[in-house]
Amino acid sequence: MVNGSGASNETAKLIRDRYSPIPRDENEKVMDGIQKLMLIARDPTMPLKAFLDETGKLIHRLFDFREIAIGMKSKNDDLFRYEVLIGFSSDAQRARKKLTYTHDDMLDSKKYPNGLIITKKTEFMLVEVQPYKSGEEDTFNRPNQLTKERASIDDIIDGDYIDIYFFGRKDEVVGWIELSGTRSGKMPSRSTIRWLELISSILASVICEREPSRT
Repeated sequence: MVNGSGASNETAKLIRDRYSPIPRDENEKVMDGIQKLMLIARDPTMPLKAFLDETGKLIHRLFDFREIAIGMKSKNDDLFRYEVLIGFSSDAQRARKKLTYTHDDMLDSKKYPNGLIITKKTEFMLVEVQPYKSGEEDTFNRPNQLTKERASIDDIIDGDYIDIYFFGRKDEVVGWIELSGTRSGKMPSRSTIRWLELISSILASVICEREPSRT
């Protein structure tokens, strides 16, 4: 029997099943989420802060991270601040909201030690190098755990975090995604980092489009 498309019912069923829009694995779920994020980005009436919030929620939903922060450079005073904080205690949120960073702070290894640079966008900051200034311990959810030793090289522990930067038209840093505390307690997969780098590129494009004077 042939259906309206000219294919047999069996062939039509095979094609519909094989190419169903319902995500079948983690990568397809991420693809689906990113497509939805890009649809949201097309709405010119959505404030940039709301778009950053949606991006943070998407990362929290799709990936293993318990704590997601997104920071951005303000066009008013050129200082970097945390704009989105998901998964942080009220004390840690208050402490982070007080922080501001200059462009030099973002690049100065004397103030903040160099992490493990993976790509131009991605840097792993491990607690062993104390990737925070003295007095900033309260920006973490569990400051009393910052001296805990790493039991396995695959573990991600309190004090570890990953920075994924996004850049403006002149290739300067305009913001970053900061990720910490996985639910599994393990380092993220390679594909997770690549997906997050793609999301950072989408953020950069939206920022450049919404606020062209910034760059």
